[in-house]
Amino acid sequence: MHQRATVYVCDSHRLVQDAIKALKNAGSDLRHLSVVGKDCCSADQSLNFCEDAASQKRLAAWVSFWHKIWSQLTGDAFLTISGIGPILVAGPLAQPMISAWTNLQFHEEISPLRDALRDWHISVKSISDYESALQAGHFLVVVHGDSSQVAKARETLDSSLFRKPPAQRDGAGAQSGQRH
Repeated sequence: MHQRATVYVCDSHRLVQDAIKALKNAGSDLRHLSVVGKDCCSADQSLNFCEDAASQKRLAAWVSFWHKIWSQLTGDAFLTISGIGPILVAGPLAQPMISAWTNLQFHEEISPLRDALRDWHISVKSISDYESALQAGHFLVVVHGDSSQVAKARETLDSSLFRKPPAQRDGAGAQSGQRH
């Protein structure tokens, strides 16, 4: 059976959580769901991350978000990808990314995300867009499985307005992504 995937780009913790809730409520199997985010600080930021109350609040929200995601999804990883930086992964995408990272760590021009998503039949052009979205601080919600599982996830998230093609977005910036 060939694995397929659909990818949604979310620009906030709330939208990622809403997408997971919509999929769960629709009866989707969360074992086929992954979340990827460049939701961590740089080395310079980490030195002063808890210096003031606002920083402490951001850290608490970050920890709470990822703890909740990792408790719902099986599989996790923290990787540094050339050109993107440090990323966090929850769900089954973590394992192929770790394998790819282990095999490709000496080839900086190759991305473990690119390698893993290409195996799930995501186009190279779309993967480049997703890498750019991660670099900009957005999150990827990835649902993989057979054709019917992916179609059900698309229907659920499209009907919940989690994704519109960029040309059809209302300008609110609440959702973005591309259809596969």
